[in-house]
Amino acid sequence: MAERLIQKSSSELLKAHGGPDPDVVETAGLAHDLGHPPFGHGGEDVICTAMRDRNLEEGFEGNPQSFRIVTRLAVRYADQSPPGLDLTRASLNAILKYPWLWEKGGDRGHKWGAYREDAEGFAWAREGVSLQEGQRSVEAELMDWADDITYAVHDLEDFYKAGLIPLEHLHGYGSYGQSASLSPEVERVAGAIHRKKPHLAPNEAELGRRLVSLLDPGFSQLDAPFDGGGHQRDTLLEAASGLITTFSNAVSLRDPAEDDPQTVEIEERARTDVALLKELTKYYVIEHPRMVSIRAGQRRMLAKLFRVYLEAVESRKDRDLALLPQATQDRLESGDSPQRLAADLFASMTERQVVQTYQRLMGFLPGSVSHFDI
Repeated sequence: MAERLIQKSSSELLKAHGGPDPDVVETAGLAHDLGHPPFGHGGEDVICTAMRDRNLEEGFEGNPQSFRIVTRLAVRYADQSPPGLDLTRASLNAILKYPWLWEKGGDRGHKWGAYREDAEGFAWAREGVSLQEGQRSVEAELMDWADDITYAVHDLEDFYKAGLIPLEHLHGYGSYGQSASLSPEVERVAGAIHRKKPHLAPNEAELGRRLVSLLDPGFSQLDAPFDGGGHQRDTLLEAASGLITTFSNAVSLRDPAEDDPQTVEIEERARTDVALLKELTKYYVIEHPRMVSIRAGQRRMLAKLFRVYLEAVESRKDRDLALLPQATQDRLESGDSPQRLAADLFASMTERQVVQTYQRLMGFLPGSVSHFDI
């Protein structure tokens, strides 16, 4: 997208925005999800609640955790001071999807870019750059849109392969204009989405037709559940590539206004289509009763394991410290709060490590250390 914008934008616009720089956008894309804890947003909620229950109001969120990793937790050189990956200001600002510190109440208490404990690194990143307070860089805006595209398109692919999204039933009959008849499955899912997000289309029928036209012609060629065959894989690849190209081409640069500092303009049709695909995944996967019950179990496991780690950090007794990795023990005198140390450890774990560690601590997985996935 950055390379395409450079090709099609005027030299005046490119000069005014100082970019976009394709390498910086790529850096932001690679760093974007580093701070996500095990089990995604469910893990975020558990850690945040546990920290706030222990009087750390700021809590936890994946975006500031990503910034914290690249500026404080990751180590590039031995005995490096200050720590972090020594990234440029341009790269750090591209990572800052929400370029402000946490504030109690309002939107800045819900999503933010850096913890107050990391305010020094945040101030350095924002120093001397030609951005208004709270304004994202052009590279950050491109990263954000790329993230939305990924969510919309690749989740659709993955969950069809997993047998959770029935693309073979999401089609229409005849022409795809106003007279198109829709499959019963399209009518059902369109009704559910429209009741939840009525702004996506004037009515349920129009939303269904829009969904069918969005999936046609590529995905409509899938007429059976995924079996791993070459035809299905080729069809998925071509259809997904077509959507990604369409959504990637829907961006252009603009001069920011006083009341709207956004510099990347996205066509409204593309925004709506991406939102519709994301709702499709929510309907079939995220909000499915089976998945909701699984997430409830994950939350209980996460909460208990986090409490074990937090109590070990707070205790400082040898018996409890033995539960902590050496890297966490080395940071006990760093000045970070026990809650933050426990959160840093927890957020660095894979989902498999969480499950195996929980099983061991609860006595469900006896055996040698060789069973642990390190």
